[in-house]
Amino acid sequence: MDEIVSIKKGSDIKLDIESLAFGGMGVAHWKDIVTFVKNAIPGQTVTARITKKRSSYLEARSLEVLSESPHILDVKCEHFVDCGGCTFQNLNYVHQLSSKEMQVKDIFRRIGGVQAVHCEPIIGCDEIFHYRNKMEFTYSNQEYIPEVEKDRAPSNFVLGLHAQGRWDQILDINTCHIQAPIANEILKS
Repeated sequence: MDEIVSIKKGSDIKLDIESLAFGGMGVAHWKDIVTFVKNAIPGQTVTARITKKRSSYLEARSLEVLSESPHILDVKCEHFVDCGGCTFQNLNYVHQLSSKEMQVKDIFRRIGGVQAVHCEPIIGCDEIFHYRNKMEFTYSNQEYIPEVEKDRAPSNFVLGLHAQGRWDQILDINTCHIQAPIANEILKS
């Protein structure tokens, strides 16, 4: 692990995203060191910035996609980049299911010590949007301003969800595609 000593927090590196980790980060290897990459999906090659350096792994966030994944989809939600509610909306649903199955098997192997894991295939949902019947929206006077709107002043009254990775600022939500359509009508009123 001498290589981990040579990398510094804040360094930019090129990574090939191999799989998804439990919790939603992309998994890559930098000089045989496991690197968890925020905002990256399997099949992408990205430039990533190191955000955490531990003795046995690194964490990073994707800065630029150099080569796109064959599993990518156009996102339906205008808030996808800033909201943490639906992490994989840009990843083909079939690939999401196979990634989750691999995560279950990995947990049994790595944590449980069970090498011969038999796992039934994950049964996918018929409807991948509008399935949630409970959401917790927050009123706030601390608006999170998305990067594409940075030149405007924050509103002192917003209703929405916590911005990704933030507990102190709220992203004003117009429509949430994972909640039932009637809930969006209630949100708008």
